[in-house]
Amino acid sequence: MTDQVAEPDRVVRIEEMVKELLGEARARPLDEAGRMWLTASLRRAVGELEQALAPELIEELGRLAEPFADPEAPSHSELLLAQAQLVGWLEGLWAGIRTSLTLSKTEVTQPARGLSMPDGGSYL
Repeated sequence: MTDQVAEPDRVVRIEEMVKELLGEARARPLDEAGRMWLTASLRRAVGELEQALAPELIEELGRLAEPFADPEAPSHSELLLAQAQLVGWLEGLWAGIRTSLTLSKTEVTQPARGLSMPDGGSYL
């Protein structure tokens, strides 16, 4: 997973920003201008993410970001759902990165060992 994310720090910053925007959007209804601004902001966030990800992840992200491609302002509920989906995807991506890093660290610190036999030979 870590080889598919060139800039994990960038992904984390964008994830945090998108979460904050989702919280703000949930806190109050947005008028059309607010929904357009939020949609444009999310499009920019997706563009930033594309610069930090491998092609396979960019393709996956593109499918999830389709609701942000419509030039018309989405409804408040559509925007919240699409944004929550993006946040969930980013959280899953970050969880995958953390898991990969943990596994890599474990492999480095705990080399594979065979079981020893009483005669000094190896079981495996």
